Amino acid sequence: MRTKFWLFFSFVLAVSLLGSFTAFAASTTVEGKINGFIHAMNGYKCPLENMEAHIALEPDLVLVTPDNTIYVIANLKKEIKSRYLCEDLKVTGTVDKEKEIIIADNFEVKKDGKWKTVWSVKDEKKAREFYHHRQMGSDKPVIHQLEMMKEKQKEKK
Repeated sequence: MRTKFWLFFSFVLAVSLLGSFTAFAASTTVEGKINGFIHAMNGYKCPLENMEAHIALEPDLVLVTPDNTIYVIANLKKEIKSRYLCEDLKVTGTVDKEKEIIIADNFEVKKDGKWKTVWSVKDEKKAREFYHHRQMGSDKPVIHQLEMMKEKQKEKK
């Protein structure tokens, strides 16, 4: 009897864990606008005048949906989000609705009625590979790298 109980318990646990993983791993798209975290928590929109000062004071920028759900986009830098403050956005990625966190795969902005991808994990990975392969003597100090670049520019002339 105990063996059947543990087999049943193990089966239920495995199915529930698999279901939780599948639900969390599914890619979802969330639409909204970028706003400052403090402003969003207090129900305000970041003012577009003197925007840089407001962005500097915000700990992070968040995605606010039309129903006022606030999502933190955990893997997207504040500098990228700040370029699209108060614009219509679409973020696709792994969404944890309970914790209101998005791990973005794709970040799109609406321009002239069309969605345009402005950041993606795939594009960032390509950029990282490009810069990694183009590094000149990464073990050398930056000053030395600048000197090497200047020498190469002189050689081209």
